[in-house]
Amino acid sequence: MRALIPDFAVLLAMPTDAATTTRTERAPTIGGPLGKPEWIAMLERRLGRHLAPRKPDPKPPVERDTARQADLLGT
Repeated sequence: MRALIPDFAVLLAMPTDAATTTRTERAPTIGGPLGKPEWIAMLERRLGRHLAPRKPDPKPPVERDTARQADLLGT
């Protein structure tokens, strides 16, 4: 990291816009990478895997035991 950012204190002191601050604060809670969509898409192509948050899979159907339900309800 020192080779990429020799003076980390200067980087931290740089002014940011509100949108960048919001994205940075949300990053740990969403579980996805922090970066522009184009950069994330490029990484996904290079790695051959999904990185950006996606829609959740549908929940599996719930099996219903109607005989057991009838016993519990006394019918």
